[in-house]
Amino acid sequence: MVNKTALLIITALLACASPAFCQIQAGAVFSPKACGASLAIGMGRGVTEVRLCADLEKVLRGETPYPGVSASCFMEYNIYEWHPSEDLAIYYFAGPGAMAGYVVDSNLKRGVAAGLAAITGFSFAFTESHICITAGFSGVLGGHLTFTDTHENTLRLYKSGLRNAIMPELTVRYMF
Repeated sequence: MVNKTALLIITALLACASPAFCQIQAGAVFSPKACGASLAIGMGRGVTEVRLCADLEKVLRGETPYPGVSASCFMEYNIYEWHPSEDLAIYYFAGPGAMAGYVVDSNLKRGVAAGLAAITGFSFAFTESHICITAGFSGVLGGHLTFTDTHENTLRLYKSGLRNAIMPELTVRYMF
């Protein structure tokens, strides 16, 4: 079993060494709801993106002094691809994902949130400068678990994940 796992890992690493098969992108996500790091690995007609972000919704409004932290993963599938020039490729993408984090929800209580996510947007890949700029939207349908000192835990719908789905996101990544 260990040998098979090691063989799969080595095969994946060697496949990622070939730029024709796998492309790695690293950069940052900027949005009124969150800012953070983005790592994307492209294979075939899609990209797997992993994000680690600071949840800023209540911080920017001055309602809480400390941001929350969230991690998310998306499977972005290219639905339409357009090459207007040799240096530019434009992709329309959409896909599912998941999110988990320690964030503040609409009730101003900090707690653990987790749920299913979705993402859609446009990617502009500039091949000569190795820059990929993505503009899009993402949302989360999940739960928010808050804790109290009297051990009265509350599980509610994570309202900020749905409400913030209309807030735009801008991702800038370098393509290795």
